[in-house]
Amino acid sequence: MNYRFVSRLLGVFCWWVGFWMLLPAGWALWFGERGALGAIAASIGTCLLAGGALLYWGRRANRRMYEREATALVGLGWLLVAALGALPFVYGGVLGPVDAYFESISGFTTTGSSVIAIIEPVPKSILFWRSLTHWLGGIGIVILMVAIIPFLGE
Repeated sequence: MNYRFVSRLLGVFCWWVGFWMLLPAGWALWFGERGALGAIAASIGTCLLAGGALLYWGRRANRRMYEREATALVGLGWLLVAALGALPFVYGGVLGPVDAYFESISGFTTTGSSVIAIIEPVPKSILFWRSLTHWLGGIGIVILMVAIIPFLGE
C-alpha cells in the first residue's frame, strides 16, 4: 500500500478542516468572543501542524491510488476529520473529548444528534462551527452523489 500518498491526502484533509475553521474565527471576532477565538485559533494551528506533518511525510509519494489506498483514505479520513472537528469544542471547554468527538462526527455525517443539552452558554462561534460541520457533511454527500451517479448507467 502507498502509505505516503494516503498521508499526503490526509494532510490535505487537515488543511481543509483548518480552512473552514476560519469562518467561525471571524464570527468570534465579530461577536468579541475572545475565549472562543483562542480555542478556534488553537484548533486551526493544530490542523495546520498536523496537515503540514502529513504533507511533508507524503511529499515524495507515488501519486497512484488503488482500492486499498481509497479504502484507507475514506476510513482514516472520517476519523481524522471528526477528531479535528472536535477540537474547538474541547479547546473552548464546551465539551469533553468523547462528547466533542461525538458532536463532530454527528455533524460531518449529518446525523443531527447532539450532546449539547443547553446551548445558551455556548459561544456563538462554537455553535456556528457546529452548524458548519452539518453543512460541510451535507455538501460532501451531494458531491459524492454527483461523482457516483454518472457511473450508475454503465
